[in-house]
Amino acid sequence: MNILNQLAASAKLRADELEKNVPLSSLEQEIQSCETSMVQSLRDARLPIIAEFKRASPSEGIIQENADLQAQIKSYEEMEIGGISVLTEETKFKGSLADLREASELTQVPLLRKDFIVTRYQVAEARINGASAILLISRILTGSQQENLIEYAHQLGMEVLLEIHHQDELIIDASLVDMLGVNCRDLTNFTTDTSRFKDLKESLPDHPCMIAESGMYQVSDLYNALDLGYHGALVGTALMRNKNTFQSFSREII
Repeated sequence: MNILNQLAASAKLRADELEKNVPLSSLEQEIQSCETSMVQSLRDARLPIIAEFKRASPSEGIIQENADLQAQIKSYEEMEIGGISVLTEETKFKGSLADLREASELTQVPLLRKDFIVTRYQVAEARINGASAILLISRILTGSQQENLIEYAHQLGMEVLLEIHHQDELIIDASLVDMLGVNCRDLTNFTTDTSRFKDLKESLPDHPCMIAESGMYQVSDLYNALDLGYHGALVGTALMRNKNTFQSFSREII
């Protein structure tokens, strides 16, 4: 079993254990309406990125183990970004739902729960803790599982970012999701190939909100993605290491 499948299996086990103590029906009673749209926020933002908060990753190791969530969120707001992604996976990314909840108390910017989401319980957890969008990784879900989770997220008023790495991973109608993400990093071996942005943009059906993921280390990488027709990018490591990475970006020269 590769690490991606291991992480997905572990995430399901954790969710199943939590549901034994607090059933999904109890979570649903706490859910409040979602009033923010990440898609719209990306369109309106000065800097069309989903800026990520994470302390570590399997590919990079420890990035900022003692990262100051409040300071990072503030710096993201100052950049006028379109969304914030919060890693909630505990073992490899050193995240938690507490991070998501705290972020929701600090900002009005739409939040994405980034994790290995495979159950409705995790979707409900995301909403209760302040997320207005969730990430689904196509590679770890069947088509029917994707459709089920997307339908449920929409019932809760949330948006969905569906992530693919290969063209054949798009196994559902792309119009079902609010954002379609192309990750140039292969999550089974963590190699990065930015040429995938061009290849998949040309081969995938048109989508009103396409997001380039991974491989964004300098402002020219973002310009390249936007030139290819992407509507935004998800950026993590570069911003966790240097909040000024995209300071020179200007929509005026796109």
